[in-house]
Amino acid sequence: MKASRYAPLGKAFLDYSEGDTRAAYTYERDDGFKEQHLVGDYFRSPAEFFSLEKKALDLCDGFVLEAGAGVGSHALFLQERGFRVLANDIAHGAVEVMSARGVREVHCGPISDMPPGAFDTLLLLGRSVGLVGDLEGLHHFLRRSCGLVKSSGQVLLTSLDVACSDDPRLQAYQERNSAEGRYPGEIRFRMRYADLESDWIRWLHVDPDTLARRALEEGWVSETVEKEPDGNYLARLTRVP
Repeated sequence: MKASRYAPLGKAFLDYSEGDTRAAYTYERDDGFKEQHLVGDYFRSPAEFFSLEKKALDLCDGFVLEAGAGVGSHALFLQERGFRVLANDIAHGAVEVMSARGVREVHCGPISDMPPGAFDTLLLLGRSVGLVGDLEGLHHFLRRSCGLVKSSGQVLLTSLDVACSDDPRLQAYQERNSAEGRYPGEIRFRMRYADLESDWIRWLHVDPDTLARRALEEGWVSETVEKEPDGNYLARLTRVP
């Protein structure tokens, strides 16, 4: 059954939270590559957070807006440390799970619905900046972020430099993108779970140098806090002085 873009993931979150610890969804890229993802990975405890996640959470300050908050694991961690956090996701199932787990402030919908200039930190973990879809979407995101975050605020995000991959299938995918005039880090995929199948989703993995150039065009300075050998990295964006 056809479903909205993130309905399969939201349904998988709900099933896991209700006791189906084997819940997994299928990720299918438009070149035919498929793999299954266990939903339990989203419910990791703070002790299981990745190094880049821990560094990002340590850098959070003030009132935090977490975009693409998933099941609220990061929001709960910050709440327990006294932060005020507004956890946002576009999947209804994710928002239901976050509320049930104890996240105090949740919102379902685009971050453009958020009050302007209200936040000290905009947090996007799990490479959720990829929701922008492509470089044009990144441009619009960076411009909107300026309106969401206070002048003294910051954006913390993780993404992936796909050029670091040694996976032949991903390398071939990048080469196809380049041959067709697209940025190498653009991806199209869909998700399946139970009887639900999403529409095709556009996603962006942006390398640190491209992010820095695009950010500067919109009044941000992007600093790569840490980059791992596989291309995963954490960036911190602050306003141009």
